[in-house]
Amino acid sequence: MINVAFYVPKLIGGGAERVFVNLANELSEMSEYKVFMFVSRLGGVYEAELKEKVELISLGDKTLFKSIMPLQSKLKLYSISHLICGMPFPNLLGIFQKFFINKLHVTVVEHNDLRVQLLEKTGGWRKKLSPKIIKYSYGFADEVICVSKGVQEFVNICNRKISHKVTTIYNPIFSFELIKKSNHPIDDCDFKKGKLTLITVARLNRQKNLSLFIATCCELKKLMPDFRAYILGEGEEGALLQRKILDNNLQDSVKLMGFKKNPYNYIKCSDVFLLTSKWEGFGNVLVESAACGTPVVSINCPSGPKEIIENLNFGILVEQSKPELLAKAVLECFYTDFESCAGKMAEYSIENIAKKYTKVIFKNI
Repeated sequence: MINVAFYVPKLIGGGAERVFVNLANELSEMSEYKVFMFVSRLGGVYEAELKEKVELISLGDKTLFKSIMPLQSKLKLYSISHLICGMPFPNLLGIFQKFFINKLHVTVVEHNDLRVQLLEKTGGWRKKLSPKIIKYSYGFADEVICVSKGVQEFVNICNRKISHKVTTIYNPIFSFELIKKSNHPIDDCDFKKGKLTLITVARLNRQKNLSLFIATCCELKKLMPDFRAYILGEGEEGALLQRKILDNNLQDSVKLMGFKKNPYNYIKCSDVFLLTSKWEGFGNVLVESAACGTPVVSINCPSGPKEIIENLNFGILVEQSKPELLAKAVLECFYTDFESCAGKMAEYSIENIAKKYTKVIFKNI
């Protein structure tokens, strides 16, 4: 049996963390693998979604950089032969272990195309260092998996010498469990359908650009006054977004709903999903929305949304971040009878993506 470990700082409600939970759960059902999930800190919302076969191991409530030695200790204690990490700084910690643990196989997963942040000179010192981490450390990894072709292009720009190690595998999103959850009844007095019901699911932060979502709702109200819009998620911009809703007199139309453990029934009961992000490595929510049968409108941000929408043909890609264009696209999407994309969901299924990971990571076994 092969002992495999995933490492993330904390299983918070983000896309990268969701991917690792899905992969860990799927690998745990394969008889060849004993699966561990190492976290620097416990308390993440996704911990409850790990299957019993996945062993959750805390590194002792440590910060990211103080996790180096505890991670090394746990890798040795549990005889881990293969370590899978995601995002530049956790990836760096994983690569660092190769110098101290003989024959440790390290796979790093890159989730983001950071070109927008680097161009805008935002994101803080960590984002500024990320390209250097990719350039100077990813060459020591055994494989580099990118979640979209756009992310792979970004990684190759950072370090062209490692292109032979880099491959694209889309995120594992679709499952029949997702469909089952989407059919759960909604017991929530704050959720009421309008003539058009618009939804998004996102962390309330700068990347997700939800001020643009609210500005789009302002334009949409001019075109269809009897609409409803819902933002599912939590984050540091919650108070700012609530003020924008009140300032634009949208309190009867737009609601912040907070984090929902099951967002899929809300998505299914909505008419259109709108993504306004400045960048997305992949865009898990677009696949999730399509799986629920709700068409999507998305900004053509780097990198994943274009790849997803062009593949599924179940929504509209908008080239410019203009509220009036997005509002018109939402209406067009609402009135368009899209052909079902159910037959294309297998490409994003957890089972198929997990098999792709195993073929790449364990190819020499």
